Amino acid sequence: MACFERRAGAIWLRVKAQPGAQKDAILTERAGELVIRLNAPAEGGKANRALIAFLAKTLQIAKSEIVLIRGASARHKVIALPQEAESRLMETIEKLC
Repeated sequence: MACFERRAGAIWLRVKAQPGAQKDAILTERAGELVIRLNAPAEGGKANRALIAFLAKTLQIAKSEIVLIRGASARHKVIALPQEAESRLMETIEKLC
């Protein structure tokens, strides 16, 4: 099962965030989600901001182009990315295999 889908002119990425890690890292793709560890704690939106910053850096896109669609207070999230990020997302996922 893929961790993303093309939807409404964007890429919707399903993420399982694991805040409180020693460093930011993409671990694996599991159960239709990209598992991402974040150094930031899960308090006051810090982990969400860290997730957006990490994805922006990893996929080489602006933070303003990333939108948290669902899961602001949950570990399971849906993130909207611009379609232009699809090839870099695919490359990132392929490196995990």
